Amino acid sequence: MKNKSKLLFMFLVLCFMLNLQAKPAFADDEAIMVNGSNILLAPDLTVSCGNGTAKYNTSTRTLTLKDAAIGSNSDGDPLTYGIQILKTDVTVELIGTNTINAHFGIDSRYPFSIEGTSGSKLTTYAAQCFSGIPCRGIFTENGGLTVRNANLQFVIGDISDTNYYAIDIRGNDNLISNSRLEIVSQANPDSESKITGINAQNAASLTISDNSSIIMNSIDAGIAVTGNLKFSGSSLKIEEASEYAISSDSLQILEASELTVTAASYPALAANNKITISNSSVNVISKQTNAVLCTDLEITNSSKLTAKGYWPSLYVNHETNIQDSVVEAETENDVGIFCKGPTQIQGSDIKAVSNSQHNGIRILGDLILTDSKVISPGITDKDSIYATGNISITNGTTEIGTGSISAEKDIYIGGTITSNGVPAYENIKNNNGEISFAEADYSAVDAAIAKAEALNREDYINFETLETAINAVIRGKDIREQAAVDGYAAAIEEAIAALEPVPGLPNTYNIIEGADQTILTSQIKSVTIKADGDLNKFAGVSVDGNQISDENYTLAEGSTIITFKPEYIKTLTAGSHTVTIHYSDGQVQTTLTIKEDTPITEENGNQNSTQTPAQNQTPSSAQNQKNPEKTSPRTGDYASIGWLLSLIFSFIVILVFGKYKIRLLLQ
Repeated sequence: MKNKSKLLFMFLVLCFMLNLQAKPAFADDEAIMVNGSNILLAPDLTVSCGNGTAKYNTSTRTLTLKDAAIGSNSDGDPLTYGIQILKTDVTVELIGTNTINAHFGIDSRYPFSIEGTSGSKLTTYAAQCFSGIPCRGIFTENGGLTVRNANLQFVIGDISDTNYYAIDIRGNDNLISNSRLEIVSQANPDSESKITGINAQNAASLTISDNSSIIMNSIDAGIAVTGNLKFSGSSLKIEEASEYAISSDSLQILEASELTVTAASYPALAANNKITISNSSVNVISKQTNAVLCTDLEITNSSKLTAKGYWPSLYVNHETNIQDSVVEAETENDVGIFCKGPTQIQGSDIKAVSNSQHNGIRILGDLILTDSKVISPGITDKDSIYATGNISITNGTTEIGTGSISAEKDIYIGGTITSNGVPAYENIKNNNGEISFAEADYSAVDAAIAKAEALNREDYINFETLETAINAVIRGKDIREQAAVDGYAAAIEEAIAALEPVPGLPNTYNIIEGADQTILTSQIKSVTIKADGDLNKFAGVSVDGNQISDENYTLAEGSTIITFKPEYIKTLTAGSHTVTIHYSDGQVQTTLTIKEDTPITEENGNQNSTQTPAQNQTPSSAQNQKNPEKTSPRTGDYASIGWLLSLIFSFIVILVFGKYKIRLLLQ
């Protein structure tokens, strides 16, 4: 009896220990509430959710939603919390299609993550929010939200007396990576409730990266971040926010991101500090104020910014830097681009369209334009471009309409200024500084003169016309007379092309390839001639004594390779033509013959053919037997086989005869 009692006691102890292992211990304040139940205390750590389930894994701290439908409680009343997380470092994994209908979709006291799997989706509904208490799709009280590979949808019902936040974050660094977020509002637009897409109060940062996509419609506010907001290789589309679209401390739009946003009563893009746009496309509209508002603005690396505003479309409080990009800024009632500090624009296309009574570009500091195309049209007696500091324009073109360029300090003009497309420099003025113009560009003139100087005067009968063109050049003109300077270069080039060689000059060089070519009129193509003269001494090419324009041929090194274009060859008449390649110390000649031939048409197409299709057919074996004289003779392999058979036959005869002879001898 005693032994039986001991065995019973040991069995009860074992059952107790097994019971402890089946139910892990949790701190008193830890809980994960799912659909009204604490999943940490549920059997098998699983809670039924409609036709799906929620299951918790203690080792990985993962709450897996699989086709879960989380909604009303057992009494049919709306849930306060669809999921409430009172535990650190939890990951919510999504499998299949999941829905949450609650005042707070997912509420977490601590940082947590949402991880999607292929084809999964989570939709949170806010249709029965409690009066006076803000409704939230996802809320994390201590920030640190991470969303990866997830497809999230936030649907706002007809709430009327409470505010709604699709995502509400309080602090820390936050990340949305390779995810799709869609915010759809079905609320009455006339209600006093305010709908915000993403609100990140006291957050150090929010990064939206890796091909993420965010779409919002019928909202009041788009994205607000107390710290830095960064888009990297991602997109944002806000059809229209009744207040602002983006508001942050600093904003970065990088790595081929695309933003298209519209705001009604506040700026579309606003940052307390710097907005950086690099290798990205941004299209922003503000209907009542600035499209872009920031302290510093930097647009670089082939970006494109299109901004439309009611007040200055771009309003920058400190400094603007635009490089290798395209910016279009249009305003209804003010300045197109306004900056309170220095502004540099380099290698960019800028269009600043203002109300006719305001400047296209207004800078309270220095303005530097380099290698850029700028369109800032104005009207008579109005400044198209104005700066309180210096204005420097180097290269490029600047269109000012009928307006003017004006500065309080020095103005330097080293680029082309146009008025309605025509070069014009008369509407440039300043108050206290001076206006200076760059010297005109004589590089084309110098190149033409160098080409002329390489020629031998004695080789041409009208060289004096070239000398006259060279002597007409007047040095020292500034950029305002660039057209006249370009005219000098054109006149010299024309004189070179019109030079007539002295007849009978001996050949001092040789044709290496392409001499005495003949081209059929039905097969016109480019013609290449190669001479052994040094390309540095090349002075031109003439046909039948007429110097031809370099538009009719291409020139390459090795030694001199001239390729006449087909379009020029077509202009030559049938017959022989003399081609002369001129050098500064000699020449070389060859002929080029254009020969007419009969083009192939349907009527005469068979005349150039030696056989009809019927003649090309192979005769049948029966035909060959009837006409043995027409049978092709056997050659090649047939001869080799006959010779071999003869050799074998001879060998057999010798062998038989030899044996017979031996027998005779033996007899």
